Amino acid sequence: AVARVRPALPPPAMGEVVLASCAEQGILGTDLRSGALVATFEEAAAQPHGFGPVGSSSGHIFAVQAKKALFHVWAWGDKKPCYRGSLPEKMTAMAFSGDGALCFGGAASGSIYVWQVGTGCLLRCWPAHFREVSQLLVSEDGSFLVSASADANVNVYNLADVFVDPAPKPFHSWSGHSLGVTAIALLPGTGLQQTVASASLDRSVRLWDVASGRPLLSRSMPAAVRGLAAAPAGGE
Repeated sequence: AVARVRPALPPPAMGEVVLASCAEQGILGTDLRSGALVATFEEAAAQPHGFGPVGSSSGHIFAVQAKKALFHVWAWGDKKPCYRGSLPEKMTAMAFSGDGALCFGGAASGSIYVWQVGTGCLLRCWPAHFREVSQLLVSEDGSFLVSASADANVNVYNLADVFVDPAPKPFHSWSGHSLGVTAIALLPGTGLQQTVASASLDRSVRLWDVASGRPLLSRSMPAAVRGLAAAPAGGE
């Protein structure tokens, strides 16, 4: 079954591509306009929020292995991984900065790790949540990091503070959900003038204002919500 569908990097001479993780077939790349299968990445049993492009224009994709403390990296167009790396513990979420220079890993223990991609050096690790991290997002301008967890909380960190404080504290911590947060999304904006959407097993979707920290909206759904995506313009 398809675990999650995510927007991916557009290869040369090709339009926008969608990546889907499938336990039986690895990661599949599909042309968004034609529906044609354009790439297959093997040896991937990815976490739902643990695969995608390495930065915005690197030409590589990554995947955290769902049952092992490992991650793989593929060059676009190659079926086999070009890099296999071990991790200090099993990661349940991973994200990269837009320039691909920093890698953020969210662990089953609730800790968040930050690595420098060029050197592989671990820059920071801290206990961010009480349960596993379900998703990580880095703002497009690289100013803040958003983490969601099965502990029902959503945290927002100033990235500048992450590299100064050995145990970074979030400048917002939202606890409006009664059950685990399964997915988050950023609505387009600039700086702190952005909105975070969060979905939960409690069958709700909530919107939060990054600048003020205030809750903006809450909607109840007929079933548990396990995925979120925002339209490029932010209207959907």
